[in-house]
Parts: sequence; C-alpha cells; structure tokens
Amino acid sequence: MRHEQWLTRWRQTVDGLTYDRSPMARPHRTDDELQRASNHVAYEVERLFGTLSDLSELHVAHQLGEARSPWTRDALLESWTIHLRNVLHVLRGEKAQLSDILAEDYIADWYDVLSSDLGRRAAREMGLVKDPDEEHLDWRINKEIVHLTYDRLDISLEARLWSVGDVTQHLGRDFQVFVDHVAPERVERSFFDRVEAALSTFTFSLPNRP
Repeated sequence: MRHEQWLTRWRQTVDGLTYDRSPMARPHRTDDELQRASNHVAYEVERLFGTLSDLSELHVAHQLGEARSPWTRDALLESWTIHLRNVLHVLRGEKAQLSDILAEDYIADWYDVLSSDLGRRAAREMGLVKDPDEEHLDWRINKEIVHLTYDRLDISLEARLWSVGDVTQHLGRDFQVFVDHVAPERVERSFFDRVEAALSTFTFSLPNRP
C-alpha cells in the first residue's frame, strides 16, 4: 500500500538560492517505478549533453568556414533549452506536480546531499563551475522558446546569447552528485553507463550562442 511522505518545508534553500516547493505530499514510489522512470531521466541527460556536443561541432565547422544550416543550429539550441529545463526540474523540484520525476524521489535527503557534496563545493569555490541565474534561465525559456511573447521585443541581441557551456557544466556537476549517491536498485541496469557516457561528452570550448 502506497504511503505519503509530507514535505516539512514549503521553500527549499540550496547554496543560498530559495526554490518554491509544493506543500503537497509526494507519493512513495516503488523501486520498480523508479527504475522505469530512470530511463526517462537518462534520456533527458543524454539529450542535454548530446545537443551541446552537436552545437560544438557546428561551431567548429563555422570556424573552419564550412557552410551549415542556421536552422539546424536553432533547432539544436531550442532542443537544448527544453532538456535543460527538464534536468533542472529533476534536480530542483520547484513547483513540482505529484507526477513529476524528481531526484528527491530517489534520495530522500537529496537537497542536503547536494548542498554538502565536497567535490561540488570545491568546484564552485575554485571557480571551476559557474553558477548561472537559474530563475532567469527559466524565464528566458518560457518567454523566448516555449511561448510567443511580447517580452521578446525588449531583449537585445547581446541578451539573447545562451551560455550553453557554463550552464551545462553547472547542471552536469550537480547531476554527478545524484549519480554518486543514488542506490543502484532504484535505477535501471544501464542507467549509470548511459549517464556517465553523456557527461563525458562535455566540451569546455563552446562559446555563448544566440
């Protein structure tokens, strides 16, 4: 019989940033449910890093003077933003619905684990991982990608740049914490291989993209 675990806080703070948390109970998920759901989590990570890799290849081709379709670049960038938002939601769980797949479904004290991870903290303190404005990223995806809004009229060309490399590295570091702490029996058998293969494709050379 499924039992419910009530959230004790409506707002969650991670690294000084506060996220709106739903006061609704999150249902307990069986290992079988979590294993099957992990396939979709792995898919989002693969697509996030895969689109970044393809954007990097397009950038190199452009630097070499090779003609490539701008539509391909735009399609990849738009795909990157959608998968970015999905992975960010898994990790942060802001304003989550009961049916959303979240990291905290797999690791009960996820937010404490994330905040206290020594490797992640060291990377941030050494400036190896830049912290983007996640709230602004979400606003941009809503206003510039998934909805056709008048807000686009007031965005300068410079402000339309996307820090794809920095943002992906930021989320990759946080997702690595999840990989390091999730119990193997809660994810599908190929989960670790798929996710680690995706994380290993990261390139640091990709500049901001419009």
